Amino acid sequence: RSLALKSFLDDESSTLQDADGNEMPPDEVKARLANSRVALYFAAGWCPMCTNFEPSLLTFRQAALDSGKGPLEIIYVSSDRNEESQKQRVKQMDMMNVKFDG
Repeated sequence: RSLALKSFLDDESSTLQDADGNEMPPDEVKARLANSRVALYFAAGWCPMCTNFEPSLLTFRQAALDSGKGPLEIIYVSSDRNEESQKQRVKQMDMMNVKFDG
């Protein structure tokens, strides 16, 4: 794991949410990410390049899972304009996400 991701996961104030918007305790996050490849996806729903790229990203995530090499967890880091937009996007893409911070 990268040092930056490890630092983020070790910081008790860092908040990740599941795709339903529920805050995940650090132990749950670490358990979910154990033995997974992890990618951070910086994007926004108002960005046409992002929304055009997402079908390929989701196909890639499924192919990674199907390869038998372990799951690929993608964590959505939002540049959406509001929390509701972020919630809709992560639910649609079934991704963990960094809590919306305006």
